Amino acid sequence: MVSYSKYLFMGAPFVALAALGVLWWQKREKKRTLMEVGRVTELFVYPVKSCKGIKLTEARCLKEGMEFDRTWIILNEKGQFVCQRKAPRLALVVPHFEDNKYLCLDAPGMKTLKIDLHQNEKESKEIRVWGSNGEGQYAGDEAADWFSKYLNKPNCSLYKLSKARLLPEERNSHAIPDDRVSFADAAPYMMATEGTLERVNKDLKSPVTIDRFRPNIVISGPEAFGEYNWEGKRIKLGDVEFRFLMICTRLKASDNRLEKYGNCPLFGVYVAPVKNDIGIIRIEDSVMIEM
Repeated sequence: MVSYSKYLFMGAPFVALAALGVLWWQKREKKRTLMEVGRVTELFVYPVKSCKGIKLTEARCLKEGMEFDRTWIILNEKGQFVCQRKAPRLALVVPHFEDNKYLCLDAPGMKTLKIDLHQNEKESKEIRVWGSNGEGQYAGDEAADWFSKYLNKPNCSLYKLSKARLLPEERNSHAIPDDRVSFADAAPYMMATEGTLERVNKDLKSPVTIDRFRPNIVISGPEAFGEYNWEGKRIKLGDVEFRFLMICTRLKASDNRLEKYGNCPLFGVYVAPVKNDIGIIRIEDSVMIEM
């Protein structure tokens, strides 16, 4: 008869350590204090990178971003991604979903392009966006011809995300190895506040709307630039919890600057989800900040 006593004895320290780890985590969670600072007022998803967004009442959150956010990307004839910075006409491409089956795109002088949400093309390729690689599947000749004609650029193509990119840690000191992002520039989610927009508009000759800054989540409640103080804290929206990554420095419509960010114009903050599981964010969800 085989004796298991020696195996039980050898395994006991590991069981004890695991138990202590669980107790530490539970104690830490109990000590955490969350304070409500606002409410979710708007949600946006941008299916095709650099094209217009779609306003939502609720959004399904994934590790790499909201479902269908920056899921499609346009490539030029050299295989490089095309963005509004070099093709401003993309700002006029208006998306909408139809029957939970199609992504439809409209643009001046163009017929509506319908893309099957569940299209599964065999051709795929590695796609590089700002220093990190993901993979995408070819969205078909019709989509390629549509964008080539609209942009007046030969041999454009459209690809759908099939493998999310790793979040480049060299660009973000708060990133962790497990962070993922779609074809968005710098992070899976961007949050902005109404208070900051109101303050920024006081410095502009012509006021702008929040969609100019292309956030995913708009929040009411915090004072102007109050979200910049969320560094190192967790932010909970409804049932979904996020980690602060960094302040967004990619826009030029704000004179608010910080020396630690190279005196670049600032607006909004980038965040990443804490867990891998799926969650839902809805309009009017409470916004809680870890104290």
